[in-house]
Amino acid sequence: YDASNGAPSAPFMWNKGERPFHARDSFLLMHHITKKYGGMAAISCLLRVLNDTSDLEEKLSVGDYIGMHVALLAAMNVIGSGREDLVQKEMEDLLKAGESEGLGSKANDSKKEPKYENAVQFALDKMIHPGMSFLNGIPLPESNDMRSFGMGVNDILQYEQRHIMELAMKGVITDTAPRSVYATILSGDHLFKQFHPLLRESNKEYLLLGSKSDESSLIFTSSDAVLNCDIDAIFVVEGVFDLDNADGVE
Repeated sequence: YDASNGAPSAPFMWNKGERPFHARDSFLLMHHITKKYGGMAAISCLLRVLNDTSDLEEKLSVGDYIGMHVALLAAMNVIGSGREDLVQKEMEDLLKAGESEGLGSKANDSKKEPKYENAVQFALDKMIHPGMSFLNGIPLPESNDMRSFGMGVNDILQYEQRHIMELAMKGVITDTAPRSVYATILSGDHLFKQFHPLLRESNKEYLLLGSKSDESSLIFTSSDAVLNCDIDAIFVVEGVFDLDNADGVE
């Protein structure tokens, strides 16, 4: 992201596929693979490529990046044997067009098509940092260990399955409604407009101040005790105050 211009940074010239891989490449490829080969193929490529490239010290070229996706699609029998070169060329043309024409590219000329710029702005608004991934709004675990990552993803999938079954039993989800199950899942309680690292740390414990403090403590006035189970998220805020003057005390 180019903070000086307030917009996503642009990729370098194509240079026969030798230029460094750019985040826009991943965005365009994932959208293309999802539309042409299905969501499962796209997410499988995404997770495998993230795992295989997480420890790379050298920058990956866009040509090699495309080649990794083509090889994975072939290994999963998503594309037929002998079509690798054709699919590679197709993806190269897609990324070259998206790079040279920007917002006016054929890949982004429909109002219904997602745009890389909009995705970056969405991430900024939601305070999502690079490398994060989500399932139905739930952040997936960040781990270089595939076993730990897989276990974390499996727990989230099981939770979502139970949640959807509960909505179906309550009559919220039926054969005819709602029009969007995804939108229904992303509505209701326990939702937050922005991401915060503490939302990941559901197993951590934080000290609640206020239940027995009084005015002389300069923390909180006395209030009714709050049960931890009734709190959706607890945030710890640290501050430095000059207690030698009236402003600091206030």
